[in-house]
Amino acid sequence: MHSWLIPAFIALGLWTIWGVAVKLSTRYADTSTLLLAQGVGNMVVTFAVAIWARFHIEGRPAGLALGFAAGIMGTLGTLFFYMALNRGRASVVVPMTALYPILVAIIGVTVLREPFTWKVGLGAGLAMVAMLLFSI
Repeated sequence: MHSWLIPAFIALGLWTIWGVAVKLSTRYADTSTLLLAQGVGNMVVTFAVAIWARFHIEGRPAGLALGFAAGIMGTLGTLFFYMALNRGRASVVVPMTALYPILVAIIGVTVLREPFTWKVGLGAGLAMVAMLLFSI
């Protein structure tokens, strides 16, 4: 078994619970309040990991800068995700926004020079069909 498979399944499970919890939370709080609440939750986990790692920071400045930028993009994406969930059905919004890996795969092949396989092509094609079906 690949070493990445178990963490990937755990992430899938956690993100599934997260998607349902976020939709439910839109019934009780506005978008900015939800973003703040998730930010506090993020900080709790971040500080727990920092304590577990004994505050050891390892990496070059470029890595830290890219991590910081990714945090900003992720938070902004979450804000707009909450807006979409507040206005739409979770059964449509969650799968539609979860299609971002298609773009990452395309960038991986074209910019990062990662190998393109028939599986990547088939997966991207099927995901694009799914996006079309979800938007109807």
